[in-house]
Amino acid sequence: MCGERVALFSTYAQGYLKADIVALGLVTSSSNVGTPCGVCRQVMSELMNLDCPVYIYNKTFKKSLSKTVRELLPYTFTKEDLLA
Repeated sequence: MCGERVALFSTYAQGYLKADIVALGLVTSSSNVGTPCGVCRQVMSELMNLDCPVYIYNKTFKKSLSKTVRELLPYTFTKEDLLA
């Protein structure tokens, strides 16, 4: 399991909720900036607000990327889609 999901599941396990999460920070072990896998993006869309920022850095913090959950997964599947 990726670190993004571990962080989010641990956050919820400690009693925090979607409204409590104000940002997610990620650091890759690469000299390049990576991005979350598809499964992590879907989990983020379910457990975080879509406009919540995700800050991604490389291992030296010299390269970074800042996106919202919505930008990382532009065509999210939400519970509202089930009602359509």
